[in-house]
Amino acid sequence: MNQRLPLHVATTLVILACGLLVGEGCGKSTVKRHNLSGQVTFQGKPIPVGLIVFEPDATKGNRGPQGFAQIFDGRYETDKFGKGAIVGALNVEITGFPPGDGSAGSPNVPLFPPYKTSVQISEETTTLNFEVPARR
Repeated sequence: MNQRLPLHVATTLVILACGLLVGEGCGKSTVKRHNLSGQVTFQGKPIPVGLIVFEPDATKGNRGPQGFAQIFDGRYETDKFGKGAIVGALNVEITGFPPGDGSAGSPNVPLFPPYKTSVQISEETTTLNFEVPARR
């Protein structure tokens, strides 16, 4: 994939990813991460660029590090552009941005407010697709 991200989107994604990595710590993790991939659409179209975060749902007894992946052309892969999620109940948050022209002056306007949903994944889960509903 040889696509250049608009500067405003790249900056936002780097800040979000760095925040996620801070919680990871410096030592070796004994938590097993599970790689996920899939499609992410909004109004039936692939989200051009964005971020998907998989947060263990502590209210359902699931604890551990977050998983995340960058979204490019409506696809995400935690093993290529992020970190795998842990198995169990997860809260998912998706942010998406329109394609930009790469200039520093491009507007940093998301396509939609952060979308939140919940999922349950098992060891057998490898693909999760998401359709972000239109807000009314």
